[in-house]
Amino acid sequence: MAKMRSGRPGPVLIDLPVDVQKEVIEFDPESDFPLEVYKPKANPKQIEKAIEMLMAAERPIIIAGGGVLNPKASDLLVDFADTTNTPVVPTLMARGSIPDDHRLNAGMVGTQAQHRYGNANFLRSDFVLGIGNRWASRHTGTTLGIYTEGRKFVHVDVDPMQIGKIFCPDLGIVADAGASSVAIRI
Repeated sequence: MAKMRSGRPGPVLIDLPVDVQKEVIEFDPESDFPLEVYKPKANPKQIEKAIEMLMAAERPIIIAGGGVLNPKASDLLVDFADTTNTPVVPTLMARGSIPDDHRLNAGMVGTQAQHRYGNANFLRSDFVLGIGNRWASRHTGTTLGIYTEGRKFVHVDVDPMQIGKIFCPDLGIVADAGASSVAIRI
């Protein structure tokens, strides 16, 4: 099994037909080398717009997804939260991206692994900065209107297919949380 290093990293199953597996080829190990890992970076104007939206909000909140752990951007996330004094809601995949006892850990949200205070913090928010998250139904619940009503959303994810998949954000940014200067690198 191979491991994907670009986009949303993780294990990948490469399933080749038996006739292809049995084929004999010429191979030159001297010319073999790994491809460079592509990590998309946000445009500085997108970052500026996201920061403007965050600063204009009265009750902003950050949703940290597993994409924050993959590029090892947790320290940057905590620094950004401290600098902007913005509460962080980790998803189940991002558990540990901000220490459980950190003053800005706002608890978890959703239908499976939520905290009552996490849901309350989220429902009070007027701006949501999602970094490396997927807004799946386990997080949003089944009634998107309750989840999205009265809030502006910025969605940052390495996978362009995730931006707008569940609902359309006010601003979508295709970027790797660790490779770019996405909000967590001020």
